[in-house]
Amino acid sequence: MTTRTFHAPRFTLAAACSLTLVLPAAAHARLQEPDAAVDPSEASDELPARAEAHVVKGVQQFQNGAYSNAEEEFRRAAFFAPKWRSLHFNLGVIAEAQGKLGTALTEYKAFKPYASPDEGMVVDQRILELNDRRNRIASGYKRQIATSAIAMSLGVVLLGGGGVLLGLAIKDKSTISSNNERLTDYMPAVPLTDAEREILQKETDDLTNRRTKFLYGAYFGVIIGLVAIAYSFVPLTKSIRSKRQLDGLALGPTRLQWNGGAGVRLRF
Repeated sequence: MTTRTFHAPRFTLAAACSLTLVLPAAAHARLQEPDAAVDPSEASDELPARAEAHVVKGVQQFQNGAYSNAEEEFRRAAFFAPKWRSLHFNLGVIAEAQGKLGTALTEYKAFKPYASPDEGMVVDQRILELNDRRNRIASGYKRQIATSAIAMSLGVVLLGGGGVLLGLAIKDKSTISSNNERLTDYMPAVPLTDAEREILQKETDDLTNRRTKFLYGAYFGVIIGLVAIAYSFVPLTKSIRSKRQLDGLALGPTRLQWNGGAGVRLRF
């Protein structure tokens, strides 16, 4: 696992932390759908009591590492305070903590119209860094898909080749058995001359050697084919994880850590 540390000025970190952790005074707000568009001029830092209660719970859940619960609480708060200015930033931080890159980018971009200049610097930094991560993940995703497809195709070809060689070996075995019956039959209906017996014996020996080679080829083809197919699931699993990151699905523990005034630390 790689660790990268990004340093930001103290005032930008203060702005970010104030958005996430500081609760404004309570006020009344009209109930409406949280996803409805809000004019930036109508956005407010104030929260009604019911929304503030959910925000308090959401902050506590976030601090305890329960990020999905924190997201749920903030979305409940959004229902009671759809014009809360800091909503999208908080949702962006929570999404980033869960590894939801697509969702985090969407939320940070949605917050930009409501951001102050200092807050805008923080948001631009997060968008820049998340886009960089997203591009690298997208590149890795394509590479993983290609690797998985090549390994899977190679495995199928080797299995098919092994099957063909096994079929030829079975066919040769039938011919060898027939020849051996003729060679060991001491009272054949049509006796073999010495020259015919010698030719038949040579043909049987050649078929036996060829059958042995076919069997070895089939064995190695099947084994290597199965290994290639099994290996193809390794990059395939990684590509699924990458796709989930790109699509904004939760991936478990946070990759985001606040280091006080030292900067923002991301682990990925």
